[in-house]
Amino acid sequence: VPLTLVLAMLLAAGLASVVGASAAACFVPSAAGAGVYARRLSAVYHPSAGAGGSASVDVSLRLTAAGRGADALRLMVLGTDIAWVPVLLFAVVVVVGACAGIDCARGLERLVSVLGVPVILFWMGYTVYTSGQKLRTATAFGAVGILGYSVLHAPALTGSEHQMAVLMGAVFGVPITLSLVADRGEGSCLLNQKPPSFLQIDYQVGLLGALLGCVCGFLAGLGAGSLVSMAESAVDDDDGYLFMASAGESANDLLALFLIVLAGVGRSGEAVLLGRVSGQVTVVAGLLLFAAVGLGAYVARNAVFKYEHSYRRAVSRVNPVYPAGLVLVFVLVQAWLTPAFAASVLFLVAGTAFSLWCRDQKLPVQVSFGCLAVPIVVHALGLVPVINGILF
Repeated sequence: VPLTLVLAMLLAAGLASVVGASAAACFVPSAAGAGVYARRLSAVYHPSAGAGGSASVDVSLRLTAAGRGADALRLMVLGTDIAWVPVLLFAVVVVVGACAGIDCARGLERLVSVLGVPVILFWMGYTVYTSGQKLRTATAFGAVGILGYSVLHAPALTGSEHQMAVLMGAVFGVPITLSLVADRGEGSCLLNQKPPSFLQIDYQVGLLGALLGCVCGFLAGLGAGSLVSMAESAVDDDDGYLFMASAGESANDLLALFLIVLAGVGRSGEAVLLGRVSGQVTVVAGLLLFAAVGLGAYVARNAVFKYEHSYRRAVSRVNPVYPAGLVLVFVLVQAWLTPAFAASVLFLVAGTAFSLWCRDQKLPVQVSFGCLAVPIVVHALGLVPVINGILF
């Protein structure tokens, strides 16, 4: 279950009123910090690693399917470790600037945001150029962009807090779930894992991924994995790419938590929830909250290796149909909570069909992120009234 969903449910259930606002403001960053490491277990030891089709598109699952789950987990943890380097350096700059009366975080956010549209357009062009099916990839970007724009701007859904859940369910949640069930990966390969091997790490590659992840922390609509994928030529194998990608994703997550505390700029679900419970804080209070992130991360890092074998055995015994059913129920509940259930279901069906088609055609996985990237470009270029006039 996604950490963001768990935290959101706890807050909605009145966590702050039960334990107090201060305790909740400490619990959320600690849980978010723990999640940066703990989610690596589910990324490596996942039921889909036992399913040929699903595992082939994900590097960590591909290594697990080959019996190298222990190596994949350690590469991802090491990538997360190195992600702290640029984030902490940025934190020092922000704190020093704040002491001098300079809001470095806001200034850098405005500067990088100006480059947002060019970076997104370059990323889309690069994805199409490097694809083996250029025309279909470009067409897919346009189709998923229209889908994303329609969900985000449809009059019947505008203003609903469940709007984004419908879009993410349509493009990611439901298609991945159905693919997993269709592959029927029973997780049997999870029990046949080799012991950890000696890993040759190029830390410069990890720093490159972490820096790209930090840049992505200021860019809405573009995932860290998508941006890091453009530097794929810097690595020679799956090990290097997994290390670099993990560093980028972790840096993006950690920077989002730091930015929401000191600058009110949030690019992740956990960051937004942290901002909700902490509110506007001083530099000192912000550093204390970020220290809670570090404490949670430290505890989780040790727990990941302590419970690795227990987690792997547990997952290997779970039929993927059961978690898949929970995902489907959750997505349908989100659709039911929107003002227009019928329209939401229609979007879910369209997004699922599109995503399954992309998977069947073996198009780049980055295409799916166009559901957010394209609407952002349209909005930045001032084309919303024109597109609304055509679609609605």
